[in-house]
Amino acid sequence: MSIFWGKCGVKYLFVRLVRVFLFSAIWVISVEAQSGNNAIYPNTENLTLQDYMQRVVDYNQAVQSKLLGFHAARRQRRAELGSFEPTLVTRGNFADRRWPQTGIEERSQGWTQEAFNRALDQDPDNDPPPLDLYPYIGEERTRRYSSDIEIMTPVGTRVRVGAKADDILRNHASSPAYDTSQSGYTTAIGFSIEQPILRGMGFTANLASLRLAARQSEIAFQEYRRELMRVVSAAEMAYWDLFYAQQEYALSEESVALAETLLKDSQASHEAGRGAMLDVLEAEAGLAVRKSRQSDARLKCIEAMNEMASFFGGVPRRSSTGLVAVDSPESKPVEHTFSKGVELALNMNPDLQRARLETEQARVRFGFARNQRLPELNMTAGVDLVGNGLDWTRANEDIEELRFPAWSVGVVFRVPIWGDVRKRNELWAAKLKFLEAERMESNLVNQLTVGRHTSEQRVDSNYTTARSLERVVEFRTNLLETRMQSRDVGRMDARSVLEAEQELFAARLEQLKSEVECQRAMLDLQLISGNLLQMRNIEISFADLEYRSADWAKNYEEKTPSMVYMVADPARLSMSEAQDLGGDSVSTPWLGFDWGKKKPSEK
Repeated sequence: MSIFWGKCGVKYLFVRLVRVFLFSAIWVISVEAQSGNNAIYPNTENLTLQDYMQRVVDYNQAVQSKLLGFHAARRQRRAELGSFEPTLVTRGNFADRRWPQTGIEERSQGWTQEAFNRALDQDPDNDPPPLDLYPYIGEERTRRYSSDIEIMTPVGTRVRVGAKADDILRNHASSPAYDTSQSGYTTAIGFSIEQPILRGMGFTANLASLRLAARQSEIAFQEYRRELMRVVSAAEMAYWDLFYAQQEYALSEESVALAETLLKDSQASHEAGRGAMLDVLEAEAGLAVRKSRQSDARLKCIEAMNEMASFFGGVPRRSSTGLVAVDSPESKPVEHTFSKGVELALNMNPDLQRARLETEQARVRFGFARNQRLPELNMTAGVDLVGNGLDWTRANEDIEELRFPAWSVGVVFRVPIWGDVRKRNELWAAKLKFLEAERMESNLVNQLTVGRHTSEQRVDSNYTTARSLERVVEFRTNLLETRMQSRDVGRMDARSVLEAEQELFAARLEQLKSEVECQRAMLDLQLISGNLLQMRNIEISFADLEYRSADWAKNYEEKTPSMVYMVADPARLSMSEAQDLGGDSVSTPWLGFDWGKKKPSEK
């Protein structure tokens, strides 16, 4: 009975191996028919990490879009300076009008019965109407010219300086004759001022839009930094993923070559009568599995290559040129201090800097809303020098000799009857928005503190894992060599060798993956600390960025202003300090400094 079950068991195992072999062979043949030869691309280009990242920094369009957004915000910031730009207002007016006057109006203006009778003599055929209903036609032709310069100051004062001149020709209502006319000239030079006392007074109310635009340009700068960090981090990881995929493909080729050697040896042994058919079937099944794994590795390699090329606009398929990552990831021990790391993150992290700027914007809006809640009380004052004459010369002489000065002082008070419903609710809304921004900033500080600690622990853990897996790879390598030697002398079958090779293959991939994960953990730590750009020598200040990219923003060139990329050295992480990135200042908005024409050092 035991002999029967033993034979049945061998037969069952033999049938299963044949089925696995046939299925794997058919699948591999179909995959190879779809993918073609084993060569991914006929031509290859070797890229170091520095060369590849320099392309990314120069040509990445996502970074370019944020840079254009930064310049758009700077233009909007300059546009707000127009609120304090002096304005020249010139007016010209010509009036030609006629109007009827009744007898009552004429009498009040000095008309007499004699003048009335004289007017009747001009039309003797008609019966004279009553004196109070007879119309008198008034006529006037006037030319008026004025020119003013108006200025709005940052404290809310409105100043107007100007001159005007009138050329008047009209018939005089008190003339004894119906068609008697009189002409004259009037000139004036005046100065007026309007100063808010409550609402609209001071820098808080009048510099609000300018300060919001300045903070928005700084937010755009932090968005540019954040996008550049994200692109650099993702591009470096794409480079390491390509390196991992290429190594997996190379290891798969080695594994296939070993399986083919074992298959040839098993077939030779079987033909010589020293081996069993089961060894040949196991070797064939092992070869089929490894070829399918090689096909998967080839596909991953192509995907990683396309992903890496997408960061600088390269298309390997179009040029039939593949990219090869020649640098290998090397994990190094990193010294870090939690307190200094948190301080660095609080000063350099772009997300936190943006949250602080948004809080500042909310504070500006709250201050403006609080000012607008006040009643409107404006003081006005003005002085005019007036001249009159039959010609321009006499009219100007009156002004030169100050014959007719005119002074005026006034106060305008305006307050809503129902307590200003709109401004009261807008003030509450601005206050709540300000409190919301403060809470979001505080929450982000807590997240950065916790995230920094988590990233530090991940870096240490991945480094320890990578060093442990190195010893595992060394052991699996020795084990495979021992089994190969045992098989050469006939003391080990092909199955044991294939198992050892499979374990070595998995250990190598795990060790390589741990090295890649170390790089990922380092990038995450630098991202949360905000010094990722600083570590690569591509951190740039607010003023330098605007100066370097001013011409690029006008010409829209394909390549962004060059920044020399340097491969990060993890040993410098603990020595990195916060860099002063600068910002925008609105302390003297009336000057309007143009960074696009002067170097930052010439400020």
